[in-house]
Amino acid sequence: SALNYYPYQSGFIFRKLGNYELTTVKHFYFKDPAKIELYLHYYLNGQLDKAIQELEKAKNKPYSLGYLYKLNKKYSESIKYLTKALGKGQNNELVLYHIADSYWSKKDIPNAKLLFEKVVNINSNNYEAHTNLGAIEFGLGNISKAKKHFTSALSINPAHYIACFYLGRITKDTKYLSCLSKFSPDNTLS
Repeated sequence: SALNYYPYQSGFIFRKLGNYELTTVKHFYFKDPAKIELYLHYYLNGQLDKAIQELEKAKNKPYSLGYLYKLNKKYSESIKYLTKALGKGQNNELVLYHIADSYWSKKDIPNAKLLFEKVVNINSNNYEAHTNLGAIEFGLGNISKAKKHFTSALSINPAHYIACFYLGRITKDTKYLSCLSKFSPDNTLS
């Protein structure tokens, strides 16, 4: 997955990857170039409901529909389509990540945690999954597990703002201020 090859700040690569997946890959789904343009117009202008309607008319679309539903905060639909896209393989890191993230957005912590752990088992260098597991463990009060995941995330991506923030709060170590100062002018740990 491209997620782990670029040390960009949290979320940046997802936005870039999402735009790639929801534009270039659409050529495989639509036969009519006018439909591609209509879909892209809706997607790029934030009209996700209309983009979903266009994509539903195409073939072979469960991943992209699931991703669009996730962007549109329709997490149950997102999980349904992403699970269908996962199919029998069950080991597609990117699809599992998006399913886990949808569960987390629905506040279904047990399923989110289980799937983020599966992502980390598939690719131990997925710093976003480590960070999300750290945040989940922190919220559950499992501070030592949270610290382990945040430390793993920072060992992979030393400029990961969220991991720096949480490790600073957990350890009270000011060395995390230098990481935070790259992204926040007030560089506070509170």
